[in-house]
Amino acid sequence: MIPLIIGGVTLAAVGYAVKEYCEEEGCPWDTSDNIFASTQNSDTDADTNKNSDEAKKFHKLKKEICKSSMQKYKEFLETYKLTNSDIDFESKPTKQKFSDDDIDDELLGYIAQISDTLEILSHNLSLEISKAQHSQKIDESKEQIDSYAQSISALANLELFQGHRINKLEILSTLVKAMGLTTQKNSLHVELDVA
Repeated sequence: MIPLIIGGVTLAAVGYAVKEYCEEEGCPWDTSDNIFASTQNSDTDADTNKNSDEAKKFHKLKKEICKSSMQKYKEFLETYKLTNSDIDFESKPTKQKFSDDDIDDELLGYIAQISDTLEILSHNLSLEISKAQHSQKIDESKEQIDSYAQSISALANLELFQGHRINKLEILSTLVKAMGLTTQKNSLHVELDVA
């Protein structure tokens, strides 16, 4: 009986590890590369790999930023016994796969802008939390901190496609709102290095 229990626990652990790997790196059986495919399509395979890599890289960045930012934000809320029912701390960023036809310069531009904005918002969230804790002006800063966290969550879960078309309206409206937070006077952080 004990070997069966140990075997079941081991199998569950392996299954969980495979699930995590598939979420982060993509499942080997989901890729369009087939080990038995002919070498005639090597150019197509290279493009597919590039597009697949772009999607994985984008998802990994969103996941890392969202995880670290939401953890800081959650700790901030717990420390001061505050709440925000608009954010689901258990949700993971939306993962989307791109086909060869989906990747173009326009989509790559949106991906770059979303990535840059996420990094700035994450940095500003950390600064605002730190500033609030040092000044002890928690109530005054909470609205701004909430706005950063909600924008990070919105960008991380943004659906890039509506059917097979780029969801431009939602992308642009979410980006404009998020970018507004990156340019507010009280949130700008400038480092001047004197050589």
